[in-house]
Amino acid sequence: MGMGDDQKPGPTAADRESGWAGSSLADRIRRYDLSIGARLRDARTAKRKSQDWLAQATGVSYQSIQRYERGAAISAGRLVEAADALDVSVAFLMRDIVNRETYPLTKTRDLGKSRSALSNEAYHAARLLDEVRDRDIRRSLITIIERLAAV
Repeated sequence: MGMGDDQKPGPTAADRESGWAGSSLADRIRRYDLSIGARLRDARTAKRKSQDWLAQATGVSYQSIQRYERGAAISAGRLVEAADALDVSVAFLMRDIVNRETYPLTKTRDLGKSRSALSNEAYHAARLLDEVRDRDIRRSLITIIERLAAV
């Protein structure tokens, strides 16, 4: 039997565990938007970039950046563009929302437990490695990293 119009979904297990279980779905969504906005502002200010700079990098007005940072909903596409411009992962911007155990984005091979996101350094290294065009050099770099990780 489907959910009727008068029935609303309750908080998820992740919401309850994180303390984000608001009185309504709208409350939880508002908290998510506020969290993303705060992380966006933190990433921008850590890079010492202005709202105007981020606006130009993402193709929106600086007023839109102000609204996002204050908790206005941001589209997935804009979130990806902002993360790319600030050289952080989308997972970094959503870190307060994504429950590491319930919603893993990647698996940690050796530890056997979930990770929600790569560290900023690992993400940056992966992006740089991806820019190395010579396949043999790229494989050599991976071998070096594997040997260093084994130490």
